[in-house]
Amino acid sequence: MNKKSQIKNAVWKKNFEGAEKREFSYEKQVEDRKRLEKILKVFGKHNVYNALAALTAARALGIADEISFKALAEFRGTWRRFEEIGNYKGALVISDYAHNPQKIKALAEALFCKMKTEKRQGEVILVFQPHHQKRLETLFDDFVEAFGEIAREMLVIITDVYEVAGREKPQTPNPKSKILNSKILVEAINKKYPDANVVYASKKKIKFYINKYLTVDSHKISSIVFVGAGDIDNFARRFLTAK
Repeated sequence: MNKKSQIKNAVWKKNFEGAEKREFSYEKQVEDRKRLEKILKVFGKHNVYNALAALTAARALGIADEISFKALAEFRGTWRRFEEIGNYKGALVISDYAHNPQKIKALAEALFCKMKTEKRQGEVILVFQPHHQKRLETLFDDFVEAFGEIAREMLVIITDVYEVAGREKPQTPNPKSKILNSKILVEAINKKYPDANVVYASKKKIKFYINKYLTVDSHKISSIVFVGAGDIDNFARRFLTAK
């Protein structure tokens, strides 16, 4: 057993020793969750679970609940994790590191939670940059399913795959197979989910599609979310400052 596993096991052992005495019951967990849902400044079920895990660890280390809840209530997120980076024509612009289907669905859930809580009116545009060719190929069907669901509720713009230097292994070309890319992903989503609102756009065309959606199509936009683990964050910040 490595050092990390030993520490993890020690924390859990300490946590559950004398659980009844310290009220680590199911009812207590439900109570904690309800309290966290009221005080957290970050949105989404995944952040509630993260906070519950942090609270559990803090208790195992003997940190008073008063201190833990205060710290959790004051936490407003971190870089590229549902980070609010500016406004564009009245729409809140957010940057997020999500790069696999599960995390993207959690992001969408958090976004709708934020809109409901803050009573934001308008639609959402999500711009996604796939990260790493191998990941796109491995999780292709999961991406199709995730965006097929998400794109029923918002406009999804998918741009080209971010190639990771040193991680893309050269492969012998197979003339019978075609390399999966963002265009093929969009085609697959539209084929399986005809009501999905999803388009492909190169980086040069992203602003065009957003402006068209805002002006020509007269949609009221509440949020624009740039998503991915590549250089999409840099693009989003340039997007805000470019004339």
